[in-house]
Amino acid sequence: MACVTISPLHSGLLVTGDTFAAKEILKSFGGRWDPEQRGWTLHRVDPEAVKAALRSSKDVARIKDQGPVELQISQDSENLIVRGQTYPIRTLLASEGGVWDAALGGWRFQCTGKGEAAKLAERLQQSGRVGCIIQQQGNQTS
Repeated sequence: MACVTISPLHSGLLVTGDTFAAKEILKSFGGRWDPEQRGWTLHRVDPEAVKAALRSSKDVARIKDQGPVELQISQDSENLIVRGQTYPIRTLLASEGGVWDAALGGWRFQCTGKGEAAKLAERLQQSGRVGCIIQQQGNQTS
């Protein structure tokens, strides 16, 4: 029995995991195998319809739904700090130049000028993996 993970992806979904048993279902939604992401990409689909089809399959035992994460961005004198549900997007945060800071309980980004928080928030939301971003004012490093 297959276990699959569904994640948001730009204008659709990415389905990873043990997908071989579900490939016909994924193809029926226009899914295409993406070897770089090691999963199936489905564009412009209803996520609930895909989940329902997978749930109805006798070959799929479990579906892990990784919906969009919620983040908070704050700024101190030198850094942007990103907190919240960061674990599912840790690779994305690292690729954007973030460094995990356990003392802060979040990801630290070197701040290079005004408007950096808004630019970072926009790039993260464009990934399709991030839903809500709350930009906090002032020093929020405690």
